[in-house]
Amino acid sequence: MGSLYDDRDGKTYKTVKIGEQEWMAENLNYDVQNYKSSYRSWCYDNKDGKDGEVDNCQKYGRLYRWSVAIDSLTLAQEQGATCGYNTAGVGNCFVPNNWKGICPDGWHLPTTNEWNDLADSVGGSSFAGKNLKSSEGWDLIGGVNGSDEFCFSGLPAGYRNGSGKFATDYTYFWTADKSKNLSYRAYAMGIPYQKDVFVTGDRDVGVNAYSIRCVKN
Repeated sequence: MGSLYDDRDGKTYKTVKIGEQEWMAENLNYDVQNYKSSYRSWCYDNKDGKDGEVDNCQKYGRLYRWSVAIDSLTLAQEQGATCGYNTAGVGNCFVPNNWKGICPDGWHLPTTNEWNDLADSVGGSSFAGKNLKSSEGWDLIGGVNGSDEFCFSGLPAGYRNGSGKFATDYTYFWTADKSKNLSYRAYAMGIPYQKDVFVTGDRDVGVNAYSIRCVKN
C-alpha cells in the first residue's frame, strides 16, 4: 500500500501495487471546475454532505461523464480531438496512450487493456469482481461482499444512468477507450453487485456517469 497526494485540492488517496501496476485504492473525488456544473460530476443520490446529510462523494468518490473523465476540453486544445459532451459521434475523437484525463499528475485514465491486466493479476475475469470488491458494504444494499484480497477496495458506488437516476446493480469504471463499433459509446468495466465477475462493455458517453480509478504512469 502507498499513497497519492493530489495537489489540486489537497486530497490524499490510498494506492496499491497489483502485479506490475500501481492503482488508486479509492475512487477519484476531484470536483473539476472547468465544465458546466450540470456536466461535471455527481455524488451518488445527489447527497454531498450539505445540511447534515451523508456525503456520498466522500464515501464513494464522484461519478463522472466520460467527456469529463478524459478531460475533453484539454484533449481538444492539445490534441485536436473532438470528444466532448454530445460530440463523440462527430468529428475526430481519439484518446492518446497514457492520457491523463482528470487524474492527478503522474497518473492516467486506464485503458481497457490495463483493466484486463488487473483482472488477470487477481484471478481472471470470472473471479476478479469478488477479489476486487471491498469486504463489506455490498450486502447492505442487496449485493454480495467481496474478499478484497488485493486491497483494491472496490466500493458499491453505483452509477448515474441516462435518465438521470441512480442505480445500484453495478459499479462501473470508465476506461480511456472509445467503442470500436459505435462512435457515441466508450468502454467501461463493471462489477455486478450480486456476482463475482468483472465485465467489459461499451456504454453511452453522453448520459452515463461512472466512477474513476487512475493508474500510475
